[in-house]
Amino acid sequence: MSKPRVAVLMALYNGENFVHQQINSILKQKGVDVVIFCSIDLSSDNTHRIISEYVKEDKRIRILSSEEKFGNPGKNFYRLMLDSNIDNFDYVAFSDQDDIWLESKLIRALKMMVKTSSKCYSSGMIAFWPSGQERFIQKKFKQKKYDHFFESPGPGCSFVIEKESFLYFKKFLKKNLDSISKVVSYDWLIYSFFRERNIRWTIDKESRLMYRQHDNNIVGVNYGLKAIVTRFNKIKNGWYKDECKLISELTISASKEKFQFTRKFLLKNFRNLRRGTKDSIFLFVMLIFNLF
Repeated sequence: MSKPRVAVLMALYNGENFVHQQINSILKQKGVDVVIFCSIDLSSDNTHRIISEYVKEDKRIRILSSEEKFGNPGKNFYRLMLDSNIDNFDYVAFSDQDDIWLESKLIRALKMMVKTSSKCYSSGMIAFWPSGQERFIQKKFKQKKYDHFFESPGPGCSFVIEKESFLYFKKFLKKNLDSISKVVSYDWLIYSFFRERNIRWTIDKESRLMYRQHDNNIVGVNYGLKAIVTRFNKIKNGWYKDECKLISELTISASKEKFQFTRKFLLKNFRNLRRGTKDSIFLFVMLIFNLF
């Protein structure tokens, strides 16, 4: 019996320090056949040379054309979704350049999708630091009515999507690319798209994803005082609200009741805006003090 085939979309930028570990961990995935599609944002280090060497040695590694300047991971992933040929695959997964996947990461995801009759999957992550510290970050909380307009269901590098559903999103991406390109949080956008269309998404209570923390993380894990301050500032300066509004406007289904981005509506429905109780309360306080 043939193994499920998974196309792994990897966005890279100045990744020479960690990309070896990540690629090797993906190639060692058990119970599945993988091919890694690499898109390299114009880098100033040896990332392109490293990936080119992999391509010579392993047919499971492919580079999409030459280096281009994208400027952020979101645009790089949009390019990957549009240009990767997934005709011969069963599932699509997303990968950062600096994590480490445990050998059962993908097969665990596929089994959970079958068990829950889901088309899409995500999980929390095992954050780890250079000091050796590790901490499991849980993302499995009860999905709320509007949570998909306000947060992702876990890091994009935990996502796995079955082929036909991925192609459905790809059509949406092609049609709305100019507007979508303004969205930084590609993973959150994907989640919102499927949730709005009542396509089942399962969030795993376990994780097989080692999520590296270092000074160059674009987002990093939501843990500790530094993370709280960073997220508070994103709310205060309007970035978070703008991202919420743009994602909701792009993905909202015309057949559903109109979502209102008014302070009164949000205060009334604050319990349905985020999955985690602490996160809901935090956003409620921001709304009370008119910081969101």
